[in-house]
Amino acid sequence: MPDTSNFTIRKAHPDDLPIVKQCMLALYHADRQYDTFFYELHPEEHADEEYSKRIRGEDGVCYVAEREGEIIGCLTGELSVVPTEQPARRTRLEKIFVKEGFRDLGVGSALVEAFVQWNKEIGVDRIFVRTYAENAGAIKLYERFGFRPYLLGLLLSTE
Repeated sequence: MPDTSNFTIRKAHPDDLPIVKQCMLALYHADRQYDTFFYELHPEEHADEEYSKRIRGEDGVCYVAEREGEIIGCLTGELSVVPTEQPARRTRLEKIFVKEGFRDLGVGSALVEAFVQWNKEIGVDRIFVRTYAENAGAIKLYERFGFRPYLLGLLLSTE
């Protein structure tokens, strides 16, 4: 259980959109170290629409970690329904970001814990997350919650 005495976790509000976008765009840039093959050239083009939907709770959720009025991390997750599969409802933990200087303090764990709890509240018992194979920190975080390898993607560059 993470120590949340120095920060709080809450659902994001519409006026949090600018800082949520800032955090998630920082995540895109940080993830480029793991992915030199596929990445969005202009992720900011769809950021307002994407994160506004999560903040409003449309087919997903957005949580923020806040300390002394400053948002220090955030998480977005998507709810999907695939009627041809069982269970039909599942979620995907889309993105999680914690600002430099606030890492290794339990912020990421608290955000994931809030997302897992939200899944229980909405009656979903399958959560999917993907991360880069070389992102050992993210893999370790997810494994602490019981996530296990499920799919394996392989890539060949013919450049």
